[in-house]
Amino acid sequence: MDIRLPHEVEWEVAARWPDGRFYPWGNTFDSHKANTREAGISLTTAVGLYPSGRNEALELYDLSGNVWEWCRNKYDPPEAVEVDESGDSRVVRGGSWNHNRGLARAACRDYRVPVDRFDFGFRVVVVRFSPSHQPDH
Repeated sequence: MDIRLPHEVEWEVAARWPDGRFYPWGNTFDSHKANTREAGISLTTAVGLYPSGRNEALELYDLSGNVWEWCRNKYDPPEAVEVDESGDSRVVRGGSWNHNRGLARAACRDYRVPVDRFDFGFRVVVVRFSPSHQPDH
C-alpha cells in the first residue's frame, strides 16, 4: 500500500471525473456547492458541509473551495515529485474560502512555496497493490 499526496494530474482527473466538467459537481458554478469567497463564510469549514458540491461519481467532498490542496509535484517541472529541501514551489489545487470561483475550477493550477500555511490543507491518496503488482521501492 502506498499513502501519499496526489500528483496534480491525479487530483484533476478526480475533480473532473467522469466527463471533463469544470467543477466537481458540473459545469456551472454555484456558491451553495463550495466554500469560496462567494459563499461569504470567510474561513474554513468542516469537510462535507457542502454535500451537493461533491463529485458524486467518486464520492469526493470539497475538491473545490475550503482549502487549497497540496499536490506532491513541483510547479516546474511538474514531473518532479521527489521530496527535497529546495523550497521550490509545489502545485496547489482547488481554490479556497479566501478566493473566488475562477480558482475553484477543476483545471485551475496554482503554486506556493512549502512554508505557506494560510489557507492550505491536503488530501491523501491510498494506492493498494495486489501481491503480484507491488511497486519497486
